Amino acid sequence: MEQLFTGSPVTYSILGDRVILQPDPAWKPDSTIRQGAAIEGRIMEDTRDYPLQGASVQLEGAGRSAVTDESGYFIFNGLQPGTYKLTASFVGFEKTSSGNILVREGEKVTAAIRMPVSKGYLQTVVVRTGRRLQPVNHSSDRMIIEEIKQSQGVVSGISSEQIAKSADNNAAEVVKRISGVTVTDESFIVVRGMNQRYNVTYLGDNIAPSTEQYSRAFALQLIPSRIIDKIMVYKSPRPDLFGDFAGGAVKVYTKDALAVKHFDVGLRLGYLPVSTFKNMNSYKGGKTDWLGFDDGSRKLPASVPGYGDFRKASLTPAEYVKSFNPGLSYGTRTALPDLQFTLNYYDVFKLGSRRLYNVTAFAFTNENRYNDDIYRQQGNTLAATEYGFQNSMTREYRSIETGQANLMQNFVLKLDGHHQLYFRNFILQDGKKSTQVRVSRPNDGEELSSLTKSNVLGFTSRLLYTGNLGGNHLFGKDKQNLDWNLGYTNTRYYMPDQRVINLGIPGGHTLEGVSMTDANWLAAVRTGGLKERQVGLISRFFLDSREKLYNASADYNFHLAEGADIKVGTYHFWKERALFRRVYVVHDAQFSFDFTNTQNLPGTADYINPALVWFREKDLDKVWSTDYFRDDATGLAIFDYTSPTDAYKATEQYNAGYISMEARPWKGKVELTGGVRLEHDRQKIAAALEIPSFNVPLLVDRPRTVWLPSINGSFRPNDSWVLRAGYGRTVNRPEFREIAPFTDFDYLNREMVVGNVQLETAMIDNFDVRFEFYPQKNKGETFSIGAFYKHLDKPIERIVFSDVLDESAFNSITFRNADEARVYGLEAEVRKSLSFIPGKFFRHLSVVANGAWIRSETWKDSLRADERGQIAYGRTFRRPLQGQSPYVLNAGLFYDNPVMGSKVSLIWNVSGVNIYAAGVHTESNYANSSTRGSILQLPRHLLDAAITQRLAKRWQARLSAQNLLNEAITFVEDNNFDNKYNPEKVVEDGSPLTKYEGDNISQRYNPGRYFLLSLLYSF
Repeated sequence: MEQLFTGSPVTYSILGDRVILQPDPAWKPDSTIRQGAAIEGRIMEDTRDYPLQGASVQLEGAGRSAVTDESGYFIFNGLQPGTYKLTASFVGFEKTSSGNILVREGEKVTAAIRMPVSKGYLQTVVVRTGRRLQPVNHSSDRMIIEEIKQSQGVVSGISSEQIAKSADNNAAEVVKRISGVTVTDESFIVVRGMNQRYNVTYLGDNIAPSTEQYSRAFALQLIPSRIIDKIMVYKSPRPDLFGDFAGGAVKVYTKDALAVKHFDVGLRLGYLPVSTFKNMNSYKGGKTDWLGFDDGSRKLPASVPGYGDFRKASLTPAEYVKSFNPGLSYGTRTALPDLQFTLNYYDVFKLGSRRLYNVTAFAFTNENRYNDDIYRQQGNTLAATEYGFQNSMTREYRSIETGQANLMQNFVLKLDGHHQLYFRNFILQDGKKSTQVRVSRPNDGEELSSLTKSNVLGFTSRLLYTGNLGGNHLFGKDKQNLDWNLGYTNTRYYMPDQRVINLGIPGGHTLEGVSMTDANWLAAVRTGGLKERQVGLISRFFLDSREKLYNASADYNFHLAEGADIKVGTYHFWKERALFRRVYVVHDAQFSFDFTNTQNLPGTADYINPALVWFREKDLDKVWSTDYFRDDATGLAIFDYTSPTDAYKATEQYNAGYISMEARPWKGKVELTGGVRLEHDRQKIAAALEIPSFNVPLLVDRPRTVWLPSINGSFRPNDSWVLRAGYGRTVNRPEFREIAPFTDFDYLNREMVVGNVQLETAMIDNFDVRFEFYPQKNKGETFSIGAFYKHLDKPIERIVFSDVLDESAFNSITFRNADEARVYGLEAEVRKSLSFIPGKFFRHLSVVANGAWIRSETWKDSLRADERGQIAYGRTFRRPLQGQSPYVLNAGLFYDNPVMGSKVSLIWNVSGVNIYAAGVHTESNYANSSTRGSILQLPRHLLDAAITQRLAKRWQARLSAQNLLNEAITFVEDNNFDNKYNPEKVVEDGSPLTKYEGDNISQRYNPGRYFLLSLLYSF
């Protein structure tokens, strides 16, 4: 110890089992200047680039040493030409070497060494510097590479070090950098081309809940990137993994408490050229919308039956008017820049002879998004000429104002070197206030046509809390290891008082030229069609969905002998969900839901006042009043459309146990791990099924027990090469929403989502093989290439079964089992430093690239009655699996100069065409059918860049840009059912009517480029 600190700016003292470090006020750096060549450099902490003052640097080849100054710098002057090597050491950090450094005559060479924290020292060393600025070490690229190298199966991952170099703001953006991974709908993970329903997400040791109303998925965009320590994607099954996945098990680890003291605050500003400082639509909402939650101004009125009470409200028009919020109109405001405020705090507390480590991270975000160029189209151009007015062209104006607050607080209590307890918490409140204006006309090519307009004023709120209490324990001279965990997750999806106002103009206007505030917009009074009866003149929706999940697990590992381990474990959870909705529709007072008076339209009889029913948009501020809603039934009336089908309750009981054995013969060069997992799962759903004139109670009870065997093997001829292969069986169970007999209306996407109680659990057989190379000269490099094959029995798919002649206002979406599917492909990854290229600049450059080539085929040999009780056109179909992309490519170029404190990244990503929702057609029968084809999502090239610069000892700045190529998100309608994109073109058939064939644009919008400036100050 004396030798280590001789000549350093730090003094030490020993107190019991601890080493106390303090600055030496008498220390001064060596000012001796020698002639000749020189090596100048800097010693930094591994992941956060904090300078290490007082680190000892040995110059091998010259027998000299130096100590870093307060900024982490050192210099060796007067060197002879030759090859040297630097080795840095510092208490609490692992000794780290630089590799060979060539010095020429009179040349000054710069070098930098990053030192990872030594886990062994963290339990015994406390650093006191008189200020609370110390390195905070989390996962580095080298740590992740080593974890992947030592894993028992095929694994990919990303570290907090690489995350810090990118422009990514949330977990959904981060995972796109992982080999074989992409994201759909900017939120949901796709692994090896398998869509979100085939992947399971963990938050720490908890299985994440489904955050979406219309899909089996967790929205990764809810997790901010700054709290992520690492993300690991397990692609091959193992006995100790949850068996419900086919693409990957994605584990998102948040940053854990460490033995350091640190506090920083950050500010981030975001500029979106398509939105920022421009006028955006908005409406008067609640006072706390900007914070991400409703202040109660939208809550379900106490005067009507509550959630889960299926009685009809029996109020007079005047009582309805008094009970509900009167706001129906929207205006404009200036969209301000996005704003985020963050703070991170690390501390250590003494509890007797033990220590409690804490990390707290808080963030508040406020964002504004406006897009006035969202385009939608149904059917080929001019399709309305052939199929009627059910095909439309739409232009949409959408504003979303987001408020989000999240807090992470993790504790670690180290009892001794063999036992520790942890308590991890994460809570998030996210609220989105949306204003959507949609203008549509028939897809008939007419310049002057009748138009319809829908204004949707909405607010959605998500609450997510997840907590873990657990421990890690070593027994029997560290030969036995016990990990246990108790978890609780609570989520709420809340949509209070979504208001939909339907308007129209009889004719004389173009889609592009009509003013959004045109005085000619009138209430879209019913004409007797189904579409008008569904949505009314005005609709008001209230939805409340709550889910709780309780889980417990234990894993016990016993070291039997040299090269042999046995592991047993158990995992249990109980999940419960309750979803309730209430629906209120405004029609003329003479309306009846049994449609007996559909011909008694407004204006055709004396008892309806046309001036009250045909109200104008400019009068919306006055409509919700007794002037329009009259007790004498001469104006508007509110109808309670709620029924028992507007709710369901569900529970899931899951119990699992496993046993696995690991053997490492041939001096550890061969590693074999095999085992079996037993899973019992029971889903129950209580709901109601709608039958004409009445509702029938329905109870779904789905118990199933499955055995899931798996085996993984690897061959390691030396420390650089790994060849691994594996097989495992997994399952894919339906989610509550997919099997509940519940019809949901997604007004933002204009979809009607219907559950299917006949869904069955899919069984999957997974085969993997991968070759990996880890160069020893640079432990941050790796190369891998692998292949995989999957066979799916009864895969579950998202299906669109809309009919071009259907009068419904929405595309119909449901879920269905195909008979079988197979997925196979290749994937590769490379991480390589460019320091082998001559020149100082290339010493700091590295590349990361990965990609996957994937093929899939699914088929159904005998189509039974479809979800509407009709025959689904009765022919065999073969096509790619729904949601599967044929390729995924990622590439990144990184510049990292720790001496200058500079980081630059340029990252590109693209994935191939995938089926967003599969049609029910086959290629052989499309010409004779009026149902719609599959919806395809087209490739989108993303290019992001980021520059991070340390401005001073305490300051750091980052400038980043996303979507630099400014590409749009595009969906197309597969009208010729070949599951490929064939751009639309004119058909020359001699007919006087112009006709089109090919695949039309179904939806297109461009989020625009996004620029962010972040500042971080450390105390």
